[in-house]
Order: sequence, then C-alpha cells, then structure tokens
Amino acid sequence: MKTLPSLLFPALLSVVACNKADAPAGPAVTPVAVAPDDHDHDHGEKKPIGPLAIGAYRFDVVQLGDVKAGGEAVFELEFATAAKVPPLARAWLGVESGQGSRKVRFGKEGDHGLHAHVPVPDVLGADARLWIEIEADGATQRGSTAWK
Repeated sequence: MKTLPSLLFPALLSVVACNKADAPAGPAVTPVAVAPDDHDHDHGEKKPIGPLAIGAYRFDVVQLGDVKAGGEAVFELEFATAAKVPPLARAWLGVESGQGSRKVRFGKEGDHGLHAHVPVPDVLGADARLWIEIEADGATQRGSTAWK
C-alpha cells in the first residue's frame, strides 16, 4: 500500500512543472510612479490671517479660499526659513474642546510649511475659531485664531 506522501508527490509535481507557455501572453506591466500631491492646485484666494505663537513655534497662518459650513477649509502654517517646524500639528474649526468638530493633521508643505484640509462642521457657533494643536517634546499645546 502506498503512503499518502507518495500519492501526493506526482500530483504536486504536475502543478509545479507547468511550463511558462501556459501563462497568458501580453505586454509587460511597468509600474508607474505617482507624484505626491504637492498642493499646486488652486484652493482659492490666499488670505493671510496673521502671526501665531504656540509654545516655541512661531508661524503665519494663511487661509486658502472660504470657510463654508458643512464644507472643507484649507489652511497653511508658514514658518520662517530658520524656524523649526513642529513634528506634529493638528487643526479643527469650532470650540476648544473639539466637540462637534473633526481634528485633522497638517501635512508637510515644502521645507517651511504645513498644509491642512479642515472639515467644517455643519453648524458653526459665533464663538467658533480655528484651533491649532502642536505636539512636540512630549507636550501638547494649542492656540487659536479667527478666520476670514
């Protein structure tokens, strides 16, 4: 009586031994490199909001386009050439607690800037502001500003 391995070996050999002629013919697929989104597309009118300092970080806040309830607002943080850029920054529109808002991370924009697409709540209270939170060196600090 043959053992199970001796019965399986011929079956496995026939699967492994298939020739390349059985493979479908066609052009070779070349991977395409996708360029990262460098935010050169238009977000609307550039509206400087002004300088802001949070902890050791000093930067200018810029709004691109309009802030519309239920939409998305675009903000940039511009740092001086010699200034350090924080490793992690978040933003949200609304109240300081973030209740009713969604926090988003800023992404790197060039060598000295950060860029974020911030969801705008459906309802913005009269006291709503742009909040920016920076995490660095084990500490979290935040500040806020009005938008235009």
